Amino acid sequence: MPKIGLITYHFVLNYGAFMQAWALQNHLIKKGFSVEIIDYKPAHLEKGGGLFFPRNKKDVKIIIYKVALNFKYLLGLFSRFRACLATTFRKAQKDEFCLSKKSYFSSEDLKGIAKNYDIIICGSDQIWNSSKQNGIDEAYFLNFVNSECRTISYAASFGRPFIEKEHWQSIERLINKIDYISVREKSGVNLVNNLASKKAIQAVDPTLLLEYDYSNAIKPSFDLDTYAFSYTLRSQEFAKKVNAFIESTESIKVYTMQKLKKSKIAPTPFEWIGYFKYAKYITTNSYHGTIFSIIFNKPFIFVSLEGEKAAFNERTNSLLEALGIKDRILSSYDEAAISQLISKEINWGEINLKLKALRKKSELFLDQAINT
Repeated sequence: MPKIGLITYHFVLNYGAFMQAWALQNHLIKKGFSVEIIDYKPAHLEKGGGLFFPRNKKDVKIIIYKVALNFKYLLGLFSRFRACLATTFRKAQKDEFCLSKKSYFSSEDLKGIAKNYDIIICGSDQIWNSSKQNGIDEAYFLNFVNSECRTISYAASFGRPFIEKEHWQSIERLINKIDYISVREKSGVNLVNNLASKKAIQAVDPTLLLEYDYSNAIKPSFDLDTYAFSYTLRSQEFAKKVNAFIESTESIKVYTMQKLKKSKIAPTPFEWIGYFKYAKYITTNSYHGTIFSIIFNKPFIFVSLEGEKAAFNERTNSLLEALGIKDRILSSYDEAAISQLISKEINWGEINLKLKALRKKSELFLDQAINT
């Protein structure tokens, strides 16, 4: 069987990132392949990366953003919760991931490693998104592979429905070198098909690809048997108002990651999915928060991100559109709409059938890309 290398966001302190890497690795292992996650950990993702001498106004803005990220990272070193979270994730990564023996910290470090694999897969997660501090990271487009092995993108994501024009030529050059291309969002298919001569198909996130009951989800040690769970990232004020309304009208306790953070509790990834599995209701503005609500067939409300962050709703919008449940999106604070979403039953039988069809299509793409 061929040896497969995976390159993805496996190392960041993020539950969704961990679970998608774990799911793709384990899906391939179940298929009988030898799998290794390439331990690529570029500094620009969490620390902002190195500084340089500015040549124009744009460079000045980039440096300011890099300094802000570096400062945020340094502050995190003094956070007890952040330290606890890092310890939790590092242990989970060590226990659950089949990591390469060597770690790599730049695209330059990756040169020459392709000969170690028969196939290299990039994805999933927002590996093709551009950042203010670094632009696009060409390593996630497999720029370090020449003709040594087959290349595949599985459910790679741009994160948003657009990409800055300054990156178009680079993306065209890089994508045209990948042998088989799948992306996670419908808008990603359009971006690839418009920018490159290669064509892409839409594939589900690895957490949905893995036909698995997630029986390793750990039940929370809450003092209540019935609770709602709220998992939010980025902007949280909108979700706070929704959660307060649910607590007051449904007589149910809403547990949030923010409350856990104050308690210095850093759940493991499998404790985290347990919060979804055993909850009565879910509110979330997170893509993977939505996914695990669907996996466990839980009534949920997707609380849209607002303002500049609204572009990140594309990932969830694309999934909910494919499953025919865009009505679970709450775009603005509306108490009547919240009550209706809580009381409205979801036809999980129909949704699970649609999900099964999407999973089958994605699995077929991956099987053909690997075995052709």
